[in-house]
Amino acid sequence: DRNPSPPPELQANIEASSGDCIGQTAFSKHWLFTTLMKLIKEVEPKESEIKNGSCDGNDSSSASNDVNNEDNDDEEVDEETQNELCKLWDMSMNGEVATFLHEYKAIDILTGVIEKSKAPRVTEICVGILGNMCCDSNICKAMVQNEKLVKMIFMLLKDSDPPTLTETTRLLYTCLSNKEAAKTWVEYIRADEEVRVDLQFILQSSTNSDLLKNTTEFIDVLLDYDEILCKNWAEEDLVISLLEAIKQVGYSHSETLEAYLHIFQLLSTNESGVEALGKYFL
Repeated sequence: DRNPSPPPELQANIEASSGDCIGQTAFSKHWLFTTLMKLIKEVEPKESEIKNGSCDGNDSSSASNDVNNEDNDDEEVDEETQNELCKLWDMSMNGEVATFLHEYKAIDILTGVIEKSKAPRVTEICVGILGNMCCDSNICKAMVQNEKLVKMIFMLLKDSDPPTLTETTRLLYTCLSNKEAAKTWVEYIRADEEVRVDLQFILQSSTNSDLLKNTTEFIDVLLDYDEILCKNWAEEDLVISLLEAIKQVGYSHSETLEAYLHIFQLLSTNESGVEALGKYFL
């Protein structure tokens, strides 16, 4: 794929700012740092919140305190800031930019922003950037060593925002596709029964085709990788969820439908799976 174009404001000054470029790209270090600072400021408590005592001061290390907090009304950033964040998201597709972000602790920065964000689009963009960064094998391995990040990603599976869920399941699929990182991700998933429950809920309730596609592909690669999870997840509830999702995506031939059929095939490799499938296919 073609690398994304640098922000328009940089085009006229590429030569003049060559010393400011990230690696061999035309992307500006200064612009990137400025945008990250804006992102951090977006989730800082407003002065009025501090005066009113609405900032709870709890330790932000607990993802469950902040991610998808139903007591907080959703907020959105202004259009200019959102456009800049989208440019950063596009830039993170570039390998040199992803490496540069990683070197300057972007994983920790983005994790902190997601924890505190009340703006669905900010959360979606941050998860999307992480999803792009984890396409790099070394960054992917670093992510799975960050337990705080892993737990936060699992918490995001409970989010009610389809675009955020779409990016979350894409990130999980990408990470699990990395052979060197997959084993550790699977260990985390084995230890968290809520992951299966949340994925089943998405399959049963979502009408978003991209989200259903990403969720199905993630489950497919997960069960194909790990026989223990395939056996543990081979229950009637999962079969029902998959069949409900198929109603949404349709029965016409597609890669997504093939993924559903492959999951059924995987489930049929153990006794409990055969029993669950038999109730609906025999």
